[in-house]
Amino acid sequence: MKQLLAWYDANHRSLPWRLNPDPYWVWISEMMCQQTQIATVLPYFERWMARLPSVESLAAASIDEVLALWQGLGYYRRARSIHAAANLIAAQGWPSSAKEWALLPGVGRYSSAAIASTTLGEPVALVDGNVERVFARLTACPEGKPALQRLAWTWAEENLHQPDPGRWNQALMELGALVCRPKTPLCDECPVRAHCRAYALGTSEAFPVASAKPETISLDLTLSVHRLNGKVALVQQPEGEWWTGLWTFPIQKGSPTQKALGTVRAQVTHHKLSLHICLVDESPSDARWAEENELHAVAMPAPIRRAWSIVLRDG
Repeated sequence: MKQLLAWYDANHRSLPWRLNPDPYWVWISEMMCQQTQIATVLPYFERWMARLPSVESLAAASIDEVLALWQGLGYYRRARSIHAAANLIAAQGWPSSAKEWALLPGVGRYSSAAIASTTLGEPVALVDGNVERVFARLTACPEGKPALQRLAWTWAEENLHQPDPGRWNQALMELGALVCRPKTPLCDECPVRAHCRAYALGTSEAFPVASAKPETISLDLTLSVHRLNGKVALVQQPEGEWWTGLWTFPIQKGSPTQKALGTVRAQVTHHKLSLHICLVDESPSDARWAEENELHAVAMPAPIRRAWSIVLRDG
C-alpha cells in the first residue's frame, strides 16, 4: 500500500482536474474520460471550461451548444446526461455522497465513487478498466467478464485505503494506465510487483482473460447532401438513433443508387459504417436549412463533418 502511494506521488500525471479538484471539474472530466483516452480529452476539457466554467453556465446553455462542444468525443448520450444533471445540480445543489451522485443522469457506480472519493474524501472503492486489469494480474484471476468485474469490485472494497480514498483510487487507476498497461506492461517499473501473481508466473499479458467480442456488423448508409444558395439541408437525429440530437445530412440505409462523391468509414459500437456521400436535388420536408459558413458551430458527429469536408473539396 505504501509503495503504491509513494509511486503515485512521484509519477502521476499533472492533469487539470487533479490540480483543481473542484466538484465541477472532476465531474466533467470523469464524464469525458468514459471510454475516451485522457490525451484525447484534454483539449476538449480546456475548451469546455473556457466556454462553460461553472455548473450554472452549463445549466443555462442550450443542448445544441453543449453537443457542439462535445462533438468529436463520441457517445453523445454523455453530453445530454451532463446537461440534464447540471440543471438538477443548479436547482438542488451539489450531491453530498456517492449515493447522491449516482442518482444523477449518466453517473454510474464507478463515476459516483470516483467523484465522491476525490472531492468529498468519502471512503468508497471504484473499478474502471485500469483497476480491473491491475486486479486480474495481481491475483492471476482466471475469470473473464462479467465474473471478473464482480470479483474486482469485491477486491477493491476490501483493499480500499480508508484514510485517503481519493488518492488511493487515483493511484490504482494511474498504475493501470501508465505501468500495468493492456499490452507490454512495464512490470519492472511496478511498485507492487512483489505482490503480483501474474508477474511471478511470468504471464502478465495473459491477464485479464479475454472475453468473447461481439460480432462486428457492416452497414452501408447513404448521405444525401442538398446544397442551395450557400445553404445545406440537415436533419436532427431522433431519440434512439446513434447520434440522437445531432445534425446530419439525411441518411438512408443501403448503398446509393447513384455514383457517390466519396465514402467515409466510421465505427459506432460494434457497427462498421460505410457512409456514401451523394449530391441530390431534393431534401426531406423536415430538413433544416443551415448556412454553409456556419456549419462549424452546428453539433454534428465527426463522420458527418468528415463527409462535409469531402463535399467542399470535391462537390
